[in-house]
Amino acid sequence: MNCHHCRQQLLAEPQRRSPKLQRHLERCAECRQLSLRVESLEEELRRAVQKPVELPPLPALAPASARGRRWLMAGSVTALLLLGVALIGVRSDARQQEALALASDILHHLAIEPEALSGTRSIDPAQLLALLGIRLEVAEGWFATYADPCRIRGISGLHIVYRKDDELATLILLPGELPVDESHVAVRYAGGMTLVVVPSSPTEPRQLLAGLDPVLYPL
Repeated sequence: MNCHHCRQQLLAEPQRRSPKLQRHLERCAECRQLSLRVESLEEELRRAVQKPVELPPLPALAPASARGRRWLMAGSVTALLLLGVALIGVRSDARQQEALALASDILHHLAIEPEALSGTRSIDPAQLLALLGIRLEVAEGWFATYADPCRIRGISGLHIVYRKDDELATLILLPGELPVDESHVAVRYAGGMTLVVVPSSPTEPRQLLAGLDPVLYPL
């Protein structure tokens, strides 16, 4: 089994571990790292989806006397405030699920394009970046070796790989400020764009983002 088939199987059937897959994971550190990320994201998605959301009970209705009406109005306001807090919690859970799903889709996209990490020749992604109306600069010493349009959860963006010596950094650029779970990636928001940096090795994502230091400029 090669890396491409290994990553396809990991993402298509995260719970399945065939003997061929296990043997490949024992030999390949990069695929083993992806396997750990997929397992972690699967668990986080499972917890987020299964987390119960409880709404507060509404107060009991009081008799419609003058005094009762005053208490009823006060109770209704309290109930609306409690309900608003609960709905904020529901929206927060939905945002968390969307963040996990977006991070999972990004990792899936990278896994089905392993050839993106094999380039060593410097390229200029300026024309593709211009399609998004931006110019991108990174820290000194980094250079692009791969650039191609991508589509993540129905959103058209750009997939760029940068190299510095033996270190690789994958950058996904998506329009809008999107929620992304940062358990395995690092995120920066700039110029109305979401920049997601994914390490290809066990490098800490935030450390890699700080080292790459991508800066966007509008055209």
